[in-house]
Amino acid sequence: MNIYNLLWRRYYKVLLTVMVIILGVFIYQTSTQLGEWQSTNTFMHSQTFKVDYASDVEIIKANAHKTQAQIQADQKHGLNQSQYIISDKERKQPLTEAQFVKRGTQFFTKETKYMGPESYLEDGSHRDNGWFVAGMIIPMSIMFIFVLMFLLAEDNAQNFNLFLASTRFKRTKIMLAKMVLLVGGPLLAIAVGYGIYFATTYLVVPAQYYNIASKLSDFSSLFNAFGWILCVSMLFCLASVLIGKRFGSAFLTGLFLLSVQLLPQVFVNIKYFGHADASLRYANTMLRQFNKFIQTPQMGMALIVLALIMGLVAIKLFDYLSMERNDQFVMFRQLRWPLWIVILLYTAIVLATIMPSDSSTRELYLMLAGIWVFINAILYYLIFEPQSWRHTIKSIS
Repeated sequence: MNIYNLLWRRYYKVLLTVMVIILGVFIYQTSTQLGEWQSTNTFMHSQTFKVDYASDVEIIKANAHKTQAQIQADQKHGLNQSQYIISDKERKQPLTEAQFVKRGTQFFTKETKYMGPESYLEDGSHRDNGWFVAGMIIPMSIMFIFVLMFLLAEDNAQNFNLFLASTRFKRTKIMLAKMVLLVGGPLLAIAVGYGIYFATTYLVVPAQYYNIASKLSDFSSLFNAFGWILCVSMLFCLASVLIGKRFGSAFLTGLFLLSVQLLPQVFVNIKYFGHADASLRYANTMLRQFNKFIQTPQMGMALIVLALIMGLVAIKLFDYLSMERNDQFVMFRQLRWPLWIVILLYTAIVLATIMPSDSSTRELYLMLAGIWVFINAILYYLIFEPQSWRHTIKSIS
C-alpha cells in the first residue's frame, strides 16, 4: 500500500462528497441555464413577443410628445408602460425588434446600469446568467476551504499525523500526498465542472448565439480566483503543521484572513497620518484601487507563487516536526516567541491605524488598546501555556 492509498482510505468519504456536490452544482446550473436559454429563444422569436415589442415602441413614440408630468401620471395608473424597453438610453432611441432579439438570444447575458435587462424568459421574466462564469467559484471555494480546515484539524486532534510519522513513508511524501488529495481533489472537481459547463453549452447552443467572447474577462477572474483559493489552502496546510490544537490553525488563520480586509484602510491612514481629512477623502479611492489590483492576473500569478512557497515550507517543517508536541498549540518550541511577537506587532499596527488619527477619540483608542491586550493575552496563554498565572514567563514549560 502506498501513501496515497492510505490517505485516500481516510479522506475518501468526505472528499467524494465534496467533489460530487461541486460537480452536481455545475451540472444543475448548466442544465438550468440551457433550459432558460431555450425558453428565451422560443419566446423572443414568437408572434406574442413580436406584437408586445411593437406595442412598446409605439408607447415610446407616444410618450415622446408628452410632458414628464403626463408620463408619470400614466405610470401611476398603470397606463402606457413598456414591458421590455425600460432603460432611459433605449427609451430615447429604441432598438429594432431584430436588434433586440439578436441581443436577447445571446447565451451570455450582460446587464449594465445604462441598459437594464436585455433577455427574457417565456413568461416575460428577466433571464440573467452573467454572474455564473466567474461568480460560481466563490461558494464552491468557501465550502472547499471549510472542508479542508475540518480535515486538517481532525488529523491533529486524532493524532493521525503522529501515526503517519511512525510509518515507513518519508514525511515529505506524506505532506505532499495530503496536499495533492485535500487541495488537488476539490480543485480538479471545480476544473472539471467548468469543463462540463463550457463544453455542454458549446455543443448545445448554436454558434451565432454562443457569445463566449463577451466573457473573456471572466477567465482572467477565474485565474485570479484560482490563485486565491490555492494560496488560502496552502496557508491552512502550513498552519496545520505549525499549530497542534484542534481548530487552532483555523482560529489563527481565520483571524488573519478577516484582518486582511482592513489593510487598505491601514495603508491610507499610515500614508496620511495626522491628516484625517485627506485620509477620509482618499480611503474609498485607494480601496477601489486595491480591489482592482487584487483581481488582476498578475496578482493571481503572485498568489500561485506564494502558495507554492508556503507549500514547500509546510513540507519542510513537517519533515522536522517533533510528534511529542502533537498536543501543543505551537508544534515547534523555538517558534513560539517569534510567532507571538509577529502577532503582537501585526495586531498593534492594524488596530492603531484602523481609524484616521485626527478623527479618533481618546475613548476609541482606549477601546482598541483593550482589544489589543485581550487578543494578545489570550494568544500568549494559548502559545506558551504557562503553569502559573502569577509567574506567566517563569512558569513557561
